[in-house]
Amino acid sequence: MLRGSLTALVTPFEKSGRFDEKAFRAFVEWQLGEGTTGLVP
Repeated sequence: MLRGSLTALVTPFEKSGRFDEKAFRAFVEWQLGEGTTGLVP
């Protein structure tokens, strides 16, 4: 049984259209720090 919250991840992009890895990592760390128990790719 799943418990807690599962969050769908967003994919951040730079203005140039490139994937923003730094922003993505920060978002994942924030989600985990706030108690999210699962991340949905």
